[in-house]
Amino acid sequence: MPSSYTTNLGLELQSDGENSSTWGQKVNTTIELIEDSISKVGAISLTSDASKTLTSVDGGVDESRSAVLIITSTVTLTATRSIIVPSTAKLYLVFNSTSGGQAITIKTTGGTGVTISSGKKVLVYCDGSDIEQGISELPASAIASLTLGTDLAVTEGGTGASTSADARTNLGVTIGTHVQAWDAALDDLAGLTQAADKLPYFSSTSAMATTTLSSYGRSLIDDTDASTARTTLGLGSVATLSSIATSNIDSDAVTTAKINADAVTGAEIADNAIDSEHYTDGSIDVAHLSSGAVAAAYPVGSIYMNASSATNPNTLLGFGTWAAFGDGRVLIGEGGGYANGATGGATTAAHTLTTAEMPSHYHSLYIGGGSSGPRDALSADAASGEGHSYDGSNGEATESTGSGSAHSHSTIQPYITVHMWKRTA
Repeated sequence: MPSSYTTNLGLELQSDGENSSTWGQKVNTTIELIEDSISKVGAISLTSDASKTLTSVDGGVDESRSAVLIITSTVTLTATRSIIVPSTAKLYLVFNSTSGGQAITIKTTGGTGVTISSGKKVLVYCDGSDIEQGISELPASAIASLTLGTDLAVTEGGTGASTSADARTNLGVTIGTHVQAWDAALDDLAGLTQAADKLPYFSSTSAMATTTLSSYGRSLIDDTDASTARTTLGLGSVATLSSIATSNIDSDAVTTAKINADAVTGAEIADNAIDSEHYTDGSIDVAHLSSGAVAAAYPVGSIYMNASSATNPNTLLGFGTWAAFGDGRVLIGEGGGYANGATGGATTAAHTLTTAEMPSHYHSLYIGGGSSGPRDALSADAASGEGHSYDGSNGEATESTGSGSAHSHSTIQPYITVHMWKRTA
């Protein structure tokens, strides 16, 4: 029956009666391999900037058998590299002595392993599937105190001192020199959440908070005087005045381009503050007045007239409820016997006078009958519209025609038509 090998260390197990002439030599080899597993310091060199898998040989010398693995490199490592060992139970002491200041990870093929910083020595073990940390804690019950022959140096993880004051000095944290003594306000400040464009401030006598401070705000804060601040704000010398009078505004200085839409409202214009000398023709239009400023000029009940557009003023002016007004009528000022809102007058262009509307009058006609005969007379009563004829001695006669109620007269004054609207709301 052939020899077999142990699971963890790969040591040869000889069968009975086997290797009669080489039995002793094989036993010696096994003893040597056991010794390597317990005490050998193996030198593992990385010859390239890459991970390395250690060799594993049953019954023979290999890289993964050593108890101590000193990992070096002939190249400068640029990243963390892995040392891959067999997935068999074993204890290792690993020393990362590579070049480049990079960490190494000792692990199995499918494991995550343990990462060892540059220059550090770590005790680890393989549990059959992955590498685990060998020692993670020293129990206080086992080590109640630790006495060193000298102070542990800072480079070794100590303070290099036996007093707290000396320790702070060695560590560069001397109170009052390197660090601020504890303060309640500073403690509150340290608890604030840091964010871009935020400024801490005292929100009370014992608490702090943050507020927004934009880059523009910072540019204003760093101004050394009021004049510089006005420049940052884009203000001229007029900003130094307590009030602005018309004398402070140059003629034609206010133009459409300098007035934002809706910038001027009725509340923002002082009485007589803007006159024709202080704005250019057409510089103030509807687009540059707020709807409130225009609406103030057209209170409810106002009449709006337009000689060209029939568009509802709400569309043109942007406010109010408007109704078509005064269709076919002219406007008369209140007074002189005319009440506000009263209507009257004719609604037709022509009117036929009645007899009653004609003034009382008479017509007389004298018609000559002949060269020597009597003259005939004709009279007409305008009040009754009747005509009377008289025959003369010469036998000639005449008769009036027509009546006062048969003729029409125009009642329309000279006019021009426009679109009229009344604001109702």
